[in-house]
Amino acid sequence: MKDKAVKSISISIVLFILSFVISGCRGAIIRVGDLIFEPQYNENTDCLSSSGIDGTLYEYSNKLQLDICYATDYSDSLSLCNSTEPNSDNEFFKDDYTILTGDFSKRCWKNYKLFIIMDEIYYEFDINSYEPPAIDDAGNINYVLKEYTKEEFVSVYPDSKSLFGWNWYGC
Repeated sequence: MKDKAVKSISISIVLFILSFVISGCRGAIIRVGDLIFEPQYNENTDCLSSSGIDGTLYEYSNKLQLDICYATDYSDSLSLCNSTEPNSDNEFFKDDYTILTGDFSKRCWKNYKLFIIMDEIYYEFDINSYEPPAIDDAGNINYVLKEYTKEEFVSVYPDSKSLFGWNWYGC
């Protein structure tokens, strides 16, 4: 009787693994408890994205990684790649440096610039002027994002209040 139960469980496991392989489903573990599904590359925006249980990961131009978390026990984060070497279009960079964490209210990707609103401060990251960040002797990153108040941001980007061309997404 015990042998039949073991055999039945073994067959079930083999069938599950076989169906997973045949279906072509692939996944990768990015952080504990967060299964990330097959990354999708958008050539028009030069963005690699992948959604999972706890959030969505975006990588822009192999230089900037944005992690938007759905779960309350994680913070949203913005990280920089430490090199300009391109990755393939379906893999995220491994060595990164986090430059901003918290609860991001909104984000917008426009003209190779990433804009983030957090705590009523507007942050700007320009991909076109990106250089790998300098690291001090203690291993800390030396990189400062451009910051604006709402009034300053609207002054620099007067068209940002219009819906046309500025796609602000809630985080």
